[in-house]
Amino acid sequence: MSPFPPRLDGRHGGSRAVAQLIAGLAARHAIGLLVLRDPDEPGVDEPLRKACDLVVEVEIPAVGSSLRARAANKLRMLAALARGVPGWAVQRSAPDFEDRLTEALEKWRPDIVQLEYRIMGQYLATLRAHSVPCVLVDPDPNGPEAMPSAFLTLAEGRAWKSLGRTVAEQVDAWVVFTERDRGEVAKLGSRTPVACIHLAYDVPEHPRDPAGTGHRILWIGSFIHPPNVDAALRLARDIFPAVRARVPDASLELIGSYATPNVRALAGDGIVVHGDVPDVRPYLDAAAVLAAPVRTGGGMRVKILEGLAAGKAIVATPLALEGLSLRDDEQVRVAEDDAGLVDAVVDLLTNVEKRIMIAKAARDWAERHLGMDAQVSAYEDLYASLLDGARSVRPLRDADTRARRS
Repeated sequence: MSPFPPRLDGRHGGSRAVAQLIAGLAARHAIGLLVLRDPDEPGVDEPLRKACDLVVEVEIPAVGSSLRARAANKLRMLAALARGVPGWAVQRSAPDFEDRLTEALEKWRPDIVQLEYRIMGQYLATLRAHSVPCVLVDPDPNGPEAMPSAFLTLAEGRAWKSLGRTVAEQVDAWVVFTERDRGEVAKLGSRTPVACIHLAYDVPEHPRDPAGTGHRILWIGSFIHPPNVDAALRLARDIFPAVRARVPDASLELIGSYATPNVRALAGDGIVVHGDVPDVRPYLDAAAVLAAPVRTGGGMRVKILEGLAAGKAIVATPLALEGLSLRDDEQVRVAEDDAGLVDAVVDLLTNVEKRIMIAKAARDWAERHLGMDAQVSAYEDLYASLLDGARSVRPLRDADTRARRS
């Protein structure tokens, strides 16, 4: 179950990460996929549809563009927030989803149900009524981090934790990507087992150009995620001007879906805001440096995995590299403060040989560590442990004679 359509060419890292995991699992298991989809959002892509045994897309009702419709939607979200339901859960919901979920549970009868993202916990009552083991994958336990007002930020934070406690009482296992995230989940006080399974990435057969073109700096990341907005603003306002003072022909390109007005306003003075693009690969190929000055949020960053797999020189904060055993000045350049990030970017822009060396080391590391097999096997081990426990409660239907469904 996913709050958005997974796609191997997804517009944001979460979409691609979920899609790659499903593709890996579907090679060895029967997979059913239930997703929520905005009316204007691309659906599950054809390769993933072919890999799955069942694909159900439930459309989220359009809000409407009139002032009255927008006001009604805002009141609906505030009312839900007062009940302890996070705004994102309200945005990614549809009245028909529970009916379609019930239909899948009764007719397709899965052995395991996996919920991608905490907000899918809003449908746990339906799942528990069918006594099916449930796994929650929580990519960022920190939750919402940017709201229009301090009051809403506080209210959203409380609602996020409240949903977490409710979900923890009902799922059979909780998956996070980093040990720091495991600690965040532990704060909920639940006894639900928490597994740390690092993200993987499908490494392409050939790397991108390790040198890139000229002095081009690239940022990639969906702006629907507040930490990405913060990082892009930091890069454009605080880091790039200091880089350009030392490398006058340096340029910065910002790529990401759902670009916010303050991100679009960054365009000019050597900065190009592309927003959403149909294919990020040409931009990766041309980039000299991939920059990720991330300072908030949890989980792992698909943009970093993508850059490593492409064989590009990366400058990033330690937070951006969480969950990865990378070494500074070998596979990446690492810095925490703005001055250190500026120095690292300038060093790589002006030293082509070093840039190529780090880019090639990044690709080598990706080939050794980012393959999907380990991630798929870790989930299979988790599913097996839950199914073994379920045998003492209810018999599995002919699971021993065919591939388990999830």
